[in-house]
Amino acid sequence: MSTTPSATDNHATAAQRLALLRTARDVAEDLAADAIARDRAGRPPIDETARLREAGLPAALTPPRPGRGTDWRTGCAVIREIAAADGSLGEVLARHYAHAWDGRFYAADHRATALEEESVREQWLWTGAVHTPPPTTPVTDPTSRWGGAPRATCSTGAGAWTRRWTPPTRSWWTPRAP
Repeated sequence: MSTTPSATDNHATAAQRLALLRTARDVAEDLAADAIARDRAGRPPIDETARLREAGLPAALTPPRPGRGTDWRTGCAVIREIAAADGSLGEVLARHYAHAWDGRFYAADHRATALEEESVREQWLWTGAVHTPPPTTPVTDPTSRWGGAPRATCSTGAGAWTRRWTPPTRSWWTPRAP
């Protein structure tokens, strides 16, 4: 018996995957027109995330189940399309896709399924950050892996998505967009 997944293991058909990639290309084309100017302006991407929702990308980039979600390969291809047009929004979608799987890792199946279904229905855009902890002692060697001095990191998309919070499934909080 083979342990590798077959094409029939995926819930989405090839036609559905191609349609999703076509949608991603269309959105990417729209976003590319002014991506550099928007990035330089530094404003929260409220209009751009609305465009992602209109296209159904947050709902599509969830764990695959019958009638919804997509596999990792297709999800990453969608993210690459958006990232090629707008690197910042590509990062937002990548974080969304990774965090959309959190329920599968931390909750019972029925709770994860309910969370994913609500996320799809409401077009939530998940975000968050994983920070590398700073070194415990000051670093003065500029050739060290820390590059001389520790740097602060930020949560991507925090300005656009920290309007509502879900209770934690473990000892941490996961933001969700309204």
